[in-house]
Amino acid sequence: MIADLLVVLLFVAPIGVVLICLVVQFVVTRLRARARDPDHPALTDWSHVNITVAILSAVFLVCNSGIAVVQIYTNFKDKVFISGDFGWNVSTLMVSTTLPLLNALLTPLIIFARSRELRGNVMMMLRRAVGVTPAVN
Repeated sequence: MIADLLVVLLFVAPIGVVLICLVVQFVVTRLRARARDPDHPALTDWSHVNITVAILSAVFLVCNSGIAVVQIYTNFKDKVFISGDFGWNVSTLMVSTTLPLLNALLTPLIIFARSRELRGNVMMMLRRAVGVTPAVN
């Protein structure tokens, strides 16, 4: 019984931590936004940061929730049903390896897509590496 609870906690804890941090960030940002002048440019920066963090958190939650559900179900399935189902084992392996890789792939792409300054720096580095000079207006 305790071992089962530890398995559930092992897979659910990261999801809970991310959800709690996301809610705290939105609450703190909302309180800071109320204290500032509405014309303050930092407010739009915080809004942009919040959207980026929300997207990254959503990707993390989707990927880790899938892994958690599969792993918890597998843990209880092996105790209740006959283990050794080849199809289920392959599916579990695929989900357990594909979802973390998807998270690792999407995170830098999201950061790159959301940061105008980072995109500009990367494009400049690529132009230098290829030897193309930017056009002068």
